[in-house]
Amino acid sequence: MRHSESSLSINSLFLHFLFYFFKEDLYFNRTMETVYRYFPVILLCLSFHLFSYAWCSPMDVYGKVVELVSPGEEYLDEMSVRSFFKLLEKRVQCPGVSCEKCLSVQSVDQLVGNFTSTGGLLHNEGFFRVAAGCCLYLGSPSEACSAVRAGRWGDETDHFIHEITGYDHGDGHGDMESSGIETLLHNLKKHYKPDQQYDQHCLTGQDILEEMNDGGPHNMDVVFGYIVYHALRGDCMTARALPEEDYFLDFIFNSFGSDNITIHGT
Repeated sequence: MRHSESSLSINSLFLHFLFYFFKEDLYFNRTMETVYRYFPVILLCLSFHLFSYAWCSPMDVYGKVVELVSPGEEYLDEMSVRSFFKLLEKRVQCPGVSCEKCLSVQSVDQLVGNFTSTGGLLHNEGFFRVAAGCCLYLGSPSEACSAVRAGRWGDETDHFIHEITGYDHGDGHGDMESSGIETLLHNLKKHYKPDQQYDQHCLTGQDILEEMNDGGPHNMDVVFGYIVYHALRGDCMTARALPEEDYFLDFIFNSFGSDNITIHGT
């Protein structure tokens, strides 16, 4: 059972427990004495609910990234961001040539406008914006670096988000289905290089979605955050294999029959 399901069931148990006692006492007597008597139970239910929310919060992956690149700190400062980019660039390879290394602290302003003006602290909200831009870099380093040099990393990241999910970044894109993360993982296949120093299980899109403690549609920003987190760790990530070409040919012939297909030459 996933954490989200278990937390819902326990929350329901607490609510039923609370309702039972209030039904027996509050409904008939409606006295403040009843409220005071069960006030600790109310606090316990509310506290557990808030704890469950925090456990599934986007802050979780942000904290993991901070701990990975800057142990003991609470936020990503300029030094942490430099380490972040340096580690990320090590995970990218370009067949036959050296990949460009264009990510810098100065380029963050293209994604998070107030980064340098706020003392170089990359907080939770800004991190997820940068994570989307980094996913663009992991999948297409040359395209991302061209955008960074032209000062258009933010615009190209918005376009990238729209291609992955069908939503514009400024339109409250909201949720992303599993097909979106599969597309994202397919994009990483050509250039992303996991750590080869040890044997490891390759994470699938479903593994990452389950790690986010939610079995339904997912917030797009958090998905990008987890992809970047696993890339920083050097974890193996893989998309579902697409069917071979013969599969599509067999499907066409089985669906329409060879007698109904005519090939016209030019």
